[in-house]
Amino acid sequence: MAFKNILVPYDGSEHARLALHEAMEISEGTDATIHILNVIASSSISPEYGEPNPFWSSADLMDYDAYKKLMVTAIEGAREGVKKDLAEEIGKLGDRAVVDVVTFPSTARAIADFADKHDIDLIVMGRRGLGAIRGMIGSVSYSVLGQVDIPVLTVK
Repeated sequence: MAFKNILVPYDGSEHARLALHEAMEISEGTDATIHILNVIASSSISPEYGEPNPFWSSADLMDYDAYKKLMVTAIEGAREGVKKDLAEEIGKLGDRAVVDVVTFPSTARAIADFADKHDIDLIVMGRRGLGAIRGMIGSVSYSVLGQVDIPVLTVK
């Protein structure tokens, strides 16, 4: 089966990098697009991305324009960080690589929503495998499996 849109969630870990390498192998010789997705937990965006604000942890208390600037700056910074971190891999993929960054309270939900909105037909993601049922594949991987109706390949 030839996949057209492959999603690789990327959090900077070695497991995620190995998942990207696996996706690259799967898509070798095809024109499949590999979407590299970095999810920023919206609750973890810190003032390092903008002007320090004593209310940075609560969007309800922050001016809308300041909050919007903070989010845009965080997303752009994360995108550039992923591109720098994966420069070699992205270089090999050329225009088949798309780096996306989203903010969302739940990483697993963000992955599932992205897959649905972008016609993803395969998710390749890293896993830690720390033990017990959920830990064997990782809590995010486990959660994604329950939220999508497409193949999910986990890579240790």
